[in-house]
Amino acid sequence: MGCVAAAGMTALLRDAPFPPWPRATAIGSLMHYLSDAQAGHFNPMNVNLGIFPPLDRKIRNKVQRCELVAQRAEAAWAEFLPHLEILGWTFRQ
Repeated sequence: MGCVAAAGMTALLRDAPFPPWPRATAIGSLMHYLSDAQAGHFNPMNVNLGIFPPLDRKIRNKVQRCELVAQRAEAAWAEFLPHLEILGWTFRQ
């Protein structure tokens, strides 16, 4: 979550909008979990498949399910990188 704080501070200092972290990524799912939590039902937790958005179809095999979630997260991250580059962050491939 440190990169979220750093991106937020960079956006604030540069008078830029806060980047819209994609929910399909681990950070985006954690942020969604934190921001949608109800005080009476909140339980702190680490990343797990239960906080990611559901897949389009049921996958019983956990390995395949994890692979699909990872592929979706990777695609969402690739679409999200330009938002961080606007803040002046650079990434190497």
